[in-house]
Amino acid sequence: MSSAFVYAFAAARARPGHTLLAVSAVALVVVATTLLASLVGNAERALAATADPRNLIVLAAGAGSEGTSVIAWPAVSALRGIPGVAVASDGSALVSPELFVESTLRVRRSGAGAADLNRTRTSDLESIGAALRGLEPEGMAFHDRVRLRSGRWPRRGAGEVLIGAALERRLDRIALGDRLAWANREWTVVGLFDADGAAYDEEAWLDRSDLATDTARDGVVSVVRVRARSMEDLGALAKRIEADATLRLAALPEVTFYRRQAYASRALRGLVALTALLSAMAAAAGLANLLYAAVQSRRREIGLLRALGFDCWWVLGAVQLEALGVAVIGLAIGASLAAAAVPLLGPSLGARLALGLGLATSATGSGGAPALDLGAADLLPAVVLALGVGVGAGIGPAWRAARVRPAEVLRSG
Repeated sequence: MSSAFVYAFAAARARPGHTLLAVSAVALVVVATTLLASLVGNAERALAATADPRNLIVLAAGAGSEGTSVIAWPAVSALRGIPGVAVASDGSALVSPELFVESTLRVRRSGAGAADLNRTRTSDLESIGAALRGLEPEGMAFHDRVRLRSGRWPRRGAGEVLIGAALERRLDRIALGDRLAWANREWTVVGLFDADGAAYDEEAWLDRSDLATDTARDGVVSVVRVRARSMEDLGALAKRIEADATLRLAALPEVTFYRRQAYASRALRGLVALTALLSAMAAAAGLANLLYAAVQSRRREIGLLRALGFDCWWVLGAVQLEALGVAVIGLAIGASLAAAAVPLLGPSLGARLALGLGLATSATGSGGAPALDLGAADLLPAVVLALGVGVGAGIGPAWRAARVRPAEVLRSG
């Protein structure tokens, strides 16, 4: 079998132009498949990390997401008094009313001067889409899985904001003291937080009343998170909330809520799989055509090998190894290019891909784009496709080569 490897390598080297073309086709399939699989996979992982099994998500009846839900403030007060709600050490109900808004941030670094951001030339600013979440002062205590990495919690009425870790990367290392603007108001970054891969990492957090004033949404919130007294109370608490006809609210566990939000990314995963499969089939067809041509041009050579004692299975294996070798080289190059694309192009690549797929709002549950971070699981589909290309493209040409009869070839030559 070692001689078959040597022959396959020599045959590939004998046609460098054709081999390079086939390797490039496989590499492109690997790059596209890996990056898209990473994007969708990270969106799903972010949603899974966001769900806290202790909590209920309360939305307005009929609302499918935070962005479409509107809850009047009196309903928040009523939720605090429903039996089964957990209480903090100070006796207050563990309820977090939150206002969720999608917006475009305009950014200027702290060294850019103190002039009004809204009077600064557009060309001097950076713009980026993001989700804004307005919380009450007790919101940070409720979100006990979120860690404040630096700075402090925004003060009410001071025009201050926290930035999540993933949004920080998309803003290219924004720092404390930098200034943001949306609508007709500017804000100062006073803290950076880390949600450990949850969708919150794509958001900017600020005081709820400040966000309500800035967006003309006084007296309402988008969602209320409610901590159940125990896991056993979770279902009963949801039923009590929905049974109150005066509230007209829908309550469901956070795990269920984010599982439903992930349906969009699962549909996109199917689309990515279909696109990758079609691309792989095109690459396999191209490689097969090149191999058919190579086998045809080497008929006399193959016939001579058969006459020298190499059986049909050896010939079949040699041609199949040639196809697999091209696919493996393409896989290695494509995986390397995909890995290099992430740090070189940064979070902007994930943002552009997410926008093109409609993933920025549907899959993450927020207005931000999911992170693009390659993992071993994201490379697996590309590995399967590349090897499939090699096997599929080589079967036909290998079988044709194995059927070459030495006597006929040598007699015709």
